[in-house]
Amino acid sequence: MIIESIYIEAFLGLSILALIYYIIVKDAQYTKKIRLLATAIENANRESYNVEKRILGQISELQTGLTTEHERDFGTELKSGIANASAPLAESVFEIEQSVHFLQEDLERRMILLENNMRTLSMPSPIQTMDNDKVIGLYQQGISVENIAKELRIPTPEVEFALKVKKLSK
Repeated sequence: MIIESIYIEAFLGLSILALIYYIIVKDAQYTKKIRLLATAIENANRESYNVEKRILGQISELQTGLTTEHERDFGTELKSGIANASAPLAESVFEIEQSVHFLQEDLERRMILLENNMRTLSMPSPIQTMDNDKVIGLYQQGISVENIAKELRIPTPEVEFALKVKKLSK
């Protein structure tokens, strides 16, 4: 009986270690994905900045040679050109941000699920009241504590505890 409880404890310990290893591996994977997305966002922002800088440089060069009428027309055309050129970049940045947000929510959901599963594994199950009655009945028939534990498939200390509780209640 002691050997069975040692096996159970060893199994639970290995299960907990396996879950911890799984959490660490998944965390590393999500961290890597988030870093890749952050790099992509940074590159998109850098490219947007460079495009804007080039356009502003061209505007300043062209403004020196244009009259005020042409400047107004050119300024509106340039602004619409910038808006059209930056729209796909803004859209891709938005999609990347949504992906990051989704990955974070998924990671949080999985962590909560894992924590709940860990709690379920680590909580010992109390002896049932029906088992208490069976233990007392078998003990009154003269069956030993070890045999009762084997027959009901519960740990010997639980059988002893049920008998002690019964003796205290008399």
